[in-house]
Amino acid sequence: MADPNARAPRWLVLGSIGLITIGCLLRFSDLGQFLPWYDEFSTLRHIANQTDPELLQQWGGREQVMADLWRSLAAKPGKTAWDTVQSLASANAHHPPLYYLLARGWAHWFGNNIVSLRMVAALMGVALLPSVFWLLRQLSDRPSLPWIGTVLVALSPLQILYAQEAREYAIWLVFVVLSSGFLARSLRNSAQNSVQKSTGIHWLLYGITLTLNWYSHLLGGLVLLGHGLWVGVWWWRSGDRHWRRVIPWAIAATGTLLAMSPWLWTLFQVRKGAATSLEWLNQTSAPGMQRWSAMRTFAAVLWDGQPSIWNPSSADFLRWVVVVVFGVALVHCGRSSEPMVKRFVFSTIAPFFLLLWLPAIVMDRTMATIIRYQLPLIIGVQVALADWIATLCDRIPPKPGQELPQPLWFYLCRWRWMPQLFASSLAILLVVANLNAAKARSWQLSWWSKGGPGWVEVAKALKEVDRPLIVMTAVPGYSSSALSLSYASDRLKARNISFWLAPSIQNLNWPERSNTFVLVPGKKLPKAIEQRGQRLVPFGASWWNLWRLQSSTPDRPST
Repeated sequence: MADPNARAPRWLVLGSIGLITIGCLLRFSDLGQFLPWYDEFSTLRHIANQTDPELLQQWGGREQVMADLWRSLAAKPGKTAWDTVQSLASANAHHPPLYYLLARGWAHWFGNNIVSLRMVAALMGVALLPSVFWLLRQLSDRPSLPWIGTVLVALSPLQILYAQEAREYAIWLVFVVLSSGFLARSLRNSAQNSVQKSTGIHWLLYGITLTLNWYSHLLGGLVLLGHGLWVGVWWWRSGDRHWRRVIPWAIAATGTLLAMSPWLWTLFQVRKGAATSLEWLNQTSAPGMQRWSAMRTFAAVLWDGQPSIWNPSSADFLRWVVVVVFGVALVHCGRSSEPMVKRFVFSTIAPFFLLLWLPAIVMDRTMATIIRYQLPLIIGVQVALADWIATLCDRIPPKPGQELPQPLWFYLCRWRWMPQLFASSLAILLVVANLNAAKARSWQLSWWSKGGPGWVEVAKALKEVDRPLIVMTAVPGYSSSALSLSYASDRLKARNISFWLAPSIQNLNWPERSNTFVLVPGKKLPKAIEQRGQRLVPFGASWWNLWRLQSSTPDRPST
């Protein structure tokens, strides 16, 4: 057991502060670099309290340009926070309202635009760093572990990505970490028979942060399940297995369930719609593609330099190295870590790995590649890696041995400067990985975490067309598709694109234009177009789902 009063070496503290500062700055850099994508447009719409029927009423039957589309995302006067909650409950009940209420308050003062909302996520990403430091202080008395763990989170390319996304993932991680820290503090106090009042306060704070974790993301329920495993192992391993020892946690967990029950009931009432909106998670692709892509997203915790996760690259070797390093760290954690660290790591990883990731990997489903749903698991893996690195540093004696002779490696590993050299090498590798990710992202308009470069490629193709008109119908996701394409076209300076939304299949009176395209036609629109004596011809890649409108009259044979 480490000395609780011990302090980390001065060189480690100063170096860590410098690296953490770099991580904070990276979270605020180029917030407007990437194009908004489907999920971020959903955030903008909920904050503006604009539903699909309302947008259909505003857009339907009129030719629109980008300014017209974006003007509809202005917050509607007279709408309140309760309207935002109702908007989520009716359309996206699988997204609890905490983040959206916070973002609405921010947008009221700083504007409902993508850079402003990404700033909220960046602030939450910075708040995550002291939360991780405090969590590691609760898990272990080793002075080096909090600094190393915080640096790993601060400089993780994956953590930086999701700290720049106008969604709930950054705030979710903050409450995952805080609730785990309060649980660790409460269990340590209970084991030491601390003052009842102090222990009660910590259990109360644990219950509050656990509830906020669940109201940040629906998968926060898996965090509660993991904490139950943690408490169960702690109770079983303790000398006193009296059932009363788990009563405080049971009360906190019950309180969380009761506090969350109104939203769970809302979700139950719209379960069919929620299940339909999540069907894409069970989609499959070419055999093995989802598994390879899952490996690439997982490796982005330390190395991320490719805008698409679907294409093989020369960097796949480095990604396999990252996966192996994490595997070694987890094995070390299971064999040699302190009990509190070990329990946190595996109780955080187990629910997400066993219930979400492993089934998706085995069945080769899209869910395997959606790393944002596995972010608490990533925190657990990063803590395991930090624990392994801290153990390696602690095992290096500061002075060489006295017995002679010894192999050369004996002296190299025992020189006084070896801990500094090891930590410096690790810091250099982390900085190089972040510089590589920053360089790769600097000239991209989109990234794999934001839907990939699809809309950029569509906009580039349409830029070469003279005054294209994009026809749409009210298929699911039509508004986000239109906003995404208009935003990409504006960034590429292709501002001659206009949009026309059909109010209904029976009302297809769009303006006559030589270059007319249909975006995501659905099932009914092609039949209606055929009745007009026209046909749809694929334009570009098949996955664009973009079709060019042409006359179905066959060309006359030449004489």
